[in-house]
Order: sequence, then C-alpha cells, then structure tokens
Amino acid sequence: MTWKVFTAEVKAILRPWPTIITAVLALGTMFLLSPVMASTMEPSTAQMIEQYGPKATPALISGSERHNASLEQDFQSDLAKLQPQAGKEGVKDYRTARAFTDKIQQQVWQDASVADSPDGKLADQITGLKSYQDLLSGHRIVDNYQGCNRQSLTIRAADRLGLLPRADRQMHYQYLSDLDAGKKSNPPQLPAQAQQRVEELAGQCQAGMGLTRPDDVFDLTQAYLRMAFFVVLLATLGLCAPLLTRNRMCRMRQTQWVTRTGRRVQGIEMASACCVSLLVTLAVYGFSMILWLPKFSAYLDTPVFDGSYLPWFDWTLGTYILVFLLTSIALNMGCALLMVWVSAHCGSYISLLLILVPFVVVAFILEAEWLMVSPFIIGNVVNNLLPVKGIEGYIDLAVLVLGALLCWASAHRIKHQQLATA
Repeated sequence: MTWKVFTAEVKAILRPWPTIITAVLALGTMFLLSPVMASTMEPSTAQMIEQYGPKATPALISGSERHNASLEQDFQSDLAKLQPQAGKEGVKDYRTARAFTDKIQQQVWQDASVADSPDGKLADQITGLKSYQDLLSGHRIVDNYQGCNRQSLTIRAADRLGLLPRADRQMHYQYLSDLDAGKKSNPPQLPAQAQQRVEELAGQCQAGMGLTRPDDVFDLTQAYLRMAFFVVLLATLGLCAPLLTRNRMCRMRQTQWVTRTGRRVQGIEMASACCVSLLVTLAVYGFSMILWLPKFSAYLDTPVFDGSYLPWFDWTLGTYILVFLLTSIALNMGCALLMVWVSAHCGSYISLLLILVPFVVVAFILEAEWLMVSPFIIGNVVNNLLPVKGIEGYIDLAVLVLGALLCWASAHRIKHQQLATA
C-alpha cells in the first residue's frame, strides 16, 4: 500500500510536460554556461603543470623567471602606447608599474574618487593590458614561492580575517617592506585556530606548495556550481513545491483523515517530494560536473595552498571541488526540504509563491555572496564572523538537518492527528 501511494505521488510530481520543460531549462542552462565560462580560462597554467608537475619546484621557478623575462618585452611594447603619461609617473617596466598600480589601489581604498583621477585612469589602463596580467601571473608564482614564510602568511591571514587597517588590505608585499623598515607595527594576533593553521602552512612553504592556485579554475568552478544551486532551487520550486499545496487546496486532507492509513498519506507525499528534490539535485549537479571537470582535469592534482590562499585543510584542487560539490548538494537539499515543508502549510498557490519566491532569492544571495564564497579558506566571509575551521560545512549540514526535522515533525503530527469535528 505504502509503496503504491509513494509511486503514485512521484508520478503526480513528475508529470510529463512540466518535467520535460524543467529538465530542458535546467540542464540547458548549465550546458550553455559551461563553454561560456570555461572560455575565459587562460591555458598558460595548464601548460606549466604539464611541463613541471602540480607542485612548485626550483626548476619551475627558474623556468618561470625566464618566461617572465620574455613577457617583459611584450609589456614594454604595450607600455610605450601609454607614454608620455606613464613616463611622468616613473612607470618604466613591470616592477615600477606594479608599484604604481599598488599605490593607486591603496589610495582608492582610502578615497574612491582617486579612481577617476588621471593617475587612477592610468592605473586602470596598465592593469587592463594583457601583457601586464600575464606578467602579474608569472611573478605571482615566483613571489609566492620565494616570499612564503611564517611572517608573510600571518600577514595574509590577518588581511583576510579583516584584522589589518583598511588602507593596508591586499598590500601584502608593501606591508612586509614597511614592517622591515619599521614603518608598520606587527599585525594583530590571529585567532587560535587560524594561528595554528598558519604555523602548519609555514612548514609547507616551498616543499608542499602548489604550482599556483589556478585562480580562474578555482573561482569559475565555484561560480558554476553556485549557478547550479540556483537552477536546482528553481526546479524544486516548479516541480515539487506545488504538490502538497494542490492537495490542500482540493481539500483532500479531510478525506485522508477519515482512516489511519489516510493520515499516513501526507507523510508519503512529503517523502516523495523530498526524493524527487534529491533526484533533481543529483541530476543537475551530475550533469554539470560531466560538462565541467574534463575541461580542467590537468589542475585536479594541484595543491590548493600556493602561498597566497590559505586553506584550512591540505587538499588538492580536485578534493576541494569534491567537498564544495557535496556541501552544495547538502545545502540545496536543506533548502528543498524547507520548501517542501512550507508548501505543506500553504493554502493557495498565491501564498506559496509569496513565501517561496523571496525564499529562493534570499537563499541564492546568501549562498552566492556569503556562505559558498571560497569556503574552507581562511578569511572568507563566514570566517570573518566565525573563525572556526570548516564552519561552512557545519552550517550546510545544519540547514539540511533543520529541513529534515521540520518535514519529519510535520508528517509525524499529521499521521497521528484525528479527524477534527466540523
């Protein structure tokens, strides 16, 4: 009896045309986003990984320095087009250009109007040069490798945790230089767990560092999976949420409450909606990963720690993406369970939409701008509030458990509810 009711409810949710339309829109969106987002990835890091391996080595640094020297010629040609203004500001090569742009960035942090000044516009022109960006990436590898030590990592952690003065943020090398010259005081003391992790990472400098944390792969994968999160929320809203509300509108509850078996039906309805939500979640994320991972298979063995970003765990990029995927699925399922629970208590489609549409928007904003922005990295948005190792995973699991408990409690209450007298 229970199984027959369950399969009937699943069929009621997965009606042919709504299911086909939802599948085409959801999977089609991820299919179209994959090549568009992947096209912005520079191939240079993958080539270096293929040549030198996934970890930074002295041979890699020597090769990167030679490559940077050849890129300097291209930058000089581009810089000539910005004369004479660049020359007046003392910008003659990459090092002076980097110092100039860092200075302007520091001024912009203090006064946003500097960005519209002639110097601000010149800095924008310099940073917009492809040759400058190539040199910046190449020098980042060398600088991260040669400058990795306990002091520099402590300053990076303090910066990412929001402990440095605003004017000094994102100015790590300038801060180190001023610190050595006695112009800056030591950074504030880090929280205990962050300090312990910095000590562990300092022991991995040079020997255990990744070639470089491939920024584009790291950031683009997160953005791609955040879009998958939003697509799953919309698919759940369109397919699963209306079922319980429709039954409530048709006054089927009174008929179900006549018998003990009937009072079990709402729990079966909620279970079927939850199972379909899980199916939708796995289908969208699985399809997305099939499209996405082959494009970046060369990066998966690269350690996340490269002297710049400070991970809480000693993970490769592949492991990081897997954990990010699993926590995203847990958060998606938690939100889906909450949507199913809300739909069981709505008496009309209008009230359902008035509650769940804002819920979807708020859930996506919190996920995309707060919870799943570089999770498990020291100093992301959540870590600034709660500097606890792995706090993002705990929050995702808490949402999942909350949704499951609410659905279980609702189904349990209805199962034992007696027929109300008119």
